[in-house]
Amino acid sequence: MKKLLLSQGIWSNEVPTGNLLWVDAVNGNDSLAVRGRLTVPFKTLTAAKTAAAPGSSIAPGDTTIVMPGTYNEKNLLKDYVNWHFLPGAVVNYTGSQNGGIFDTGSNGTNAAVNSLITGYGEFTYAGTGATDRNVINFTAGNLVVRARKFVAGDACVRCGAPSAAPAHVLKIEVLESMLSANDVVSVEGTSEENYLRAHTLLTSGGNAIQVTAGGAVLEAHRLQSTGDIAVYISASGSGTTILKATEIYSSVNNAISYAYPSTAILKIFGARIKSDGTGTAGGAIDISTTASDKIRLFGCILVAAGDKSVFASSASTQVHATSGIGLNKSAHTNVTWLGPTPTINANID
Repeated sequence: MKKLLLSQGIWSNEVPTGNLLWVDAVNGNDSLAVRGRLTVPFKTLTAAKTAAAPGSSIAPGDTTIVMPGTYNEKNLLKDYVNWHFLPGAVVNYTGSQNGGIFDTGSNGTNAAVNSLITGYGEFTYAGTGATDRNVINFTAGNLVVRARKFVAGDACVRCGAPSAAPAHVLKIEVLESMLSANDVVSVEGTSEENYLRAHTLLTSGGNAIQVTAGGAVLEAHRLQSTGDIAVYISASGSGTTILKATEIYSSVNNAISYAYPSTAILKIFGARIKSDGTGTAGGAIDISTTASDKIRLFGCILVAAGDKSVFASSASTQVHATSGIGLNKSAHTNVTWLGPTPTINANID
């Protein structure tokens, strides 16, 4: 029976949808699917990606609408092609390829890409690849992502260093949690135009956040590691990292470690920074290099299970503190406070 499309005043068996492609894991058929037709959806994400027409910096590309269902695929980024995942759309990759669910190379290598990933998708890398087992593996271009949940074997989000200009601009909002047995977010690229927001970043064996180069703005309710450090600013770091969090917590190590960066600046706003580690691994903050006004605390509470709230191995360590900073234990004697000296109260928790 034919359908009357009132908006077009014609009879048709089809529903044309312009620059949209449709994927339906239950009712789709890759052999019959037609780009731009709601009634003839694709079955797989890969076939839809292949059929999608890219745009440009001045013209929109296709957007693929993903219906509820489970998809076992990866390698989904395509320059100037967008994705929208409806509630109930789940990508659970269980194969053996390296690289992220969203990257542009079959083995984790990447080219510049400019795309939107929106909706309420749930993404899990549960495969057996040897490296880069990520949800997002991104190095260059502009990528904006909105999703419900990320789970990965390695970093959920890897902001890799681009081999050449342009550097990346990455903006991610995850409505629920980002879970990993390794680092949850790894920032390696030189761009500081990275923004990530999530309710919870949780790892059982790595760092919730590791920044080795560049910088980022990261917002979360909770950054937690039960296997290592919650926030690790490591070798060769540069640029500015801004953390806005309710709690930054490690159950076994320092909550924050600032280790050997050259010019990195770390700003932390409004966080309860807590460690349940022991000895020198039980500080809210550990500083293992000369830090001249590189760490700046705004309205934070530091709770340490070790001997000191802030450990510092360098005699010339300066930490910038604003009013309202509270400590449950004193800082190491190598620490000099720039600004008001924080209040020490053993009952802070």
